[in-house]
Amino acid sequence: MGPLPAAVSREYFSLAQELEEKWGLDRLPGLVNEDLTERFASAAHKLADAIASKDHGQIKERAEIMRRGWIKLDTEAEVAGHEPWLQPDVWEGRLPDGKTFLIAKDKSTAIQAGREKGAGVWTLDEIGRLLEHFDQDGFTQAIKEEFPGSELLSINAKEAPF
Repeated sequence: MGPLPAAVSREYFSLAQELEEKWGLDRLPGLVNEDLTERFASAAHKLADAIASKDHGQIKERAEIMRRGWIKLDTEAEVAGHEPWLQPDVWEGRLPDGKTFLIAKDKSTAIQAGREKGAGVWTLDEIGRLLEHFDQDGFTQAIKEEFPGSELLSINAKEAPF
């Protein structure tokens, strides 16, 4: 499939990103009633099917439905009195399998984030221990220092990690 129509990708994905930043990754559908959550999930599956079909007209139609769904989720969560997930010392990411993980500044922040989010939470110190174990010869650290912005792409001894 070629790229999504420009208007679809800009409008839909920027709204989805904005609301996931506001509410937390995958948190918003769990804050609204079950019927709305199910309709949103169904719309997401239909958008994925449209993308797989490579039918730009269907993609545009389904993305617009999802855009309206995001707005409805946001509105309903606010009406229900939920507060956006504001954790300045917690960062969210996704594993290659799509699961959400969190990185917290320290242990107390990790405990609070785990209670609110229900995802795996790693502290900066734990990440440091993982890095030390992974990079026992210091090669990866040297690459990161020498080439700012370099990105770890794989952890396979047969492939270069950058």
